[in-house]
Amino acid sequence: MKSQAHLRTLKSALLAICLCWFGISFCSAESVDFAGTIHPIFVSRCLPCHSGSKAPAGLSLGSRADMLKGGVSGPALVPGDSAKSLIVKRILGEGGAPRMPMGSDSLKPDEIASIRKWIDEGAKIDMANVSTVEFSLALHPPARGGINRLMSRYYESRHVPPVQPVADAVFARRVYLDVIGLLPAPEQLRRFEEDSQPDKRQRLVDELLAQNQNYAENWITFWNDLLHNDEGVTFYGDRASISNWLLTSLKSNLPYNQFVQALLAPTAHGGPDGFLKGVTWRGTVSASQRPPLQAAQNSAQVFLGINLKCNSCHDSFISHWKLREAYSLASLFSDKPLEIVRCDKNTGQMATPQFLFPELGSVDATASLSDRRLAAARMFTDPRNGLFARTIVNRVWRALFGRGLVEPVDIMEGTAWNPELLDWLAQDFIAHNYDFKYLLKSILISEPYQRPSVPSGQLRDPKYEFRGPWPRRITAEKFSDAIAEITGNWRIHVDDKPVPG
Repeated sequence: MKSQAHLRTLKSALLAICLCWFGISFCSAESVDFAGTIHPIFVSRCLPCHSGSKAPAGLSLGSRADMLKGGVSGPALVPGDSAKSLIVKRILGEGGAPRMPMGSDSLKPDEIASIRKWIDEGAKIDMANVSTVEFSLALHPPARGGINRLMSRYYESRHVPPVQPVADAVFARRVYLDVIGLLPAPEQLRRFEEDSQPDKRQRLVDELLAQNQNYAENWITFWNDLLHNDEGVTFYGDRASISNWLLTSLKSNLPYNQFVQALLAPTAHGGPDGFLKGVTWRGTVSASQRPPLQAAQNSAQVFLGINLKCNSCHDSFISHWKLREAYSLASLFSDKPLEIVRCDKNTGQMATPQFLFPELGSVDATASLSDRRLAAARMFTDPRNGLFARTIVNRVWRALFGRGLVEPVDIMEGTAWNPELLDWLAQDFIAHNYDFKYLLKSILISEPYQRPSVPSGQLRDPKYEFRGPWPRRITAEKFSDAIAEITGNWRIHVDDKPVPG
């Protein structure tokens, strides 16, 4: 026994030497900073699943108390002893259990070393510098908001130096492309640069947003991608284009909550049925891909940033969502009762129609399909459903900056790099009646948008800190229009034949 203990000590010493040799801070005398090092790893790699009351295996990593309590396999932490801590065994894939994070890349060696050192130092958590890590459906904006004020606090806390806004020509090019998808003409750019009024950038944004036709034709691409709306493409099953409705809705700036209600409950809200048809174009490929389940999966992903694809076949391996919850939501889009099928095997259990967050209301199991869809539309867009506003705010931020406040944008139960800003933007969006153009303007005239661009990094970098917009590739549509602007050769298509414009 004595020789075994000596051998373990020797192995530990050799590990420490190797880690130091490769530049890993395991052997550093400096203590691990939970807020700056451990917390970002948990937020991006662990908490999207292991937080809240529905955490897999009952294990939440939302607080030190939760980690000490652990789940069905016991405590996740043994402070002072990383070798005995379940969280370390899981991220290493030891003991025959699946390696965590399941279904994702392994943690990097330096991340694992930091977690081990943090545990060996006692797993101390200083919450003074850490935003809440528990997911909350409700919005919690700060009492004093505003993009510039909240970002000023963010910069100060991270020692980000101030920078000069981009030049007028750069700003004009950004907003022209972002709002109407066209480059400014030379005379438009010259006139803007020569304008000496202090409010000229805000006025330019207002002028561009007022170009309803150009604005709608630009932003319809964003919505076509999200809503799986395609023109002139033949797929299996029934298809119905929503392009005309989309264009009209964008030109009239239909409030976003009404926009979504019309898509989810077209009969009651006078919308097109093409969205719910469009997301089910594959028909019944497997039990988990039946049209009602596809409708639930796509609606949850697009409007709430929740991925239900895995748990439409079985309890999810990568999140806390369960099979029965996917079927409960799918029942709101089904004209008949749904039997729960696990991995293509019937269970004999019938799904109960229910929204993903029952606290937002109940659904009559005997209601008609139209009434069920109406109930779904109501709960998706309920002002108490903070996830609804957060998700679209995050998608717009990503579209304008290259990276969202939360990444991935389809997993919105993670923590934002600036949670106060995300919740303030969402609450402000609701307070202004879900006005999409207002949301755009708020961001376009803000200080962060006018910063010089910075080199892009990894979307899932747990240590990401905002410094400025990432460079973005111009889209195919904008590139084509830019060529047409330069050459004057605009071409339209009639019956698939190009005609000079």
